[in-house]
Amino acid sequence: MQENFTEDQWFVISSAPSLVGSAMAVAGRSGVMGTMKEIMTSGQTLAAGGEKYPSNSLIQAIVPDSNMDRSEAKENMMAKRDKLMAQLKDQGIQSPEDMAEYAITSLSEALSLLAPVASDQDVAEYKEWVIETGQAVAEAAKEGGFLGMGGTQVSEAEAALLNRVRKIVA
Repeated sequence: MQENFTEDQWFVISSAPSLVGSAMAVAGRSGVMGTMKEIMTSGQTLAAGGEKYPSNSLIQAIVPDSNMDRSEAKENMMAKRDKLMAQLKDQGIQSPEDMAEYAITSLSEALSLLAPVASDQDVAEYKEWVIETGQAVAEAAKEGGFLGMGGTQVSEAEAALLNRVRKIVA
C-alpha cells in the first residue's frame, strides 16, 4: 500500500488516525492524569486496529507489525513522532483548538489521497478505525469533577470534535 504514495503523502495517511486521538486527548482538558489515560487509550486503540482489521492492507501497513524487532519498531515510532512534532511546531500548534483543526485537515487530506488508490473496503475500515479511536479516547477519562467524582464522560469539546470527524468520514 505504502508504495502507492510519496513519503509525505504516506506520512499524512499514517499519521491522521493518531492525530485524531491526540486532538481528542487534549480537547477535553481532563487534567494531567486524565490526559495521560486518554493518550494511552489512543495508542491502544490504534494498535488494536491491526488485530480488528487483519485483512485491511492499509491499516496493516500503518500499525507496527507485532513480529517486528522491538528496537526497530521503537526506532520507527520515534522517527515518526519526531517528524510529527516538527510539523506541529512548524504549523504553530499551541492550543487544543489548533490541534483539532490540524487533525481535521490531516484527516481530510488523508481521505482525499486514499480515495483513488485504496479499495472501498479498506477506506471504509480506515474511517471506522479513526472514529473508534476518537470515541475511545473521548470516553477514556471524565472531564471536570473532583477526584473522579462528578464530571462528564465526554466533554462538549470532545463531542464537537468527534462530530466533525464523523462528518468528514461520512
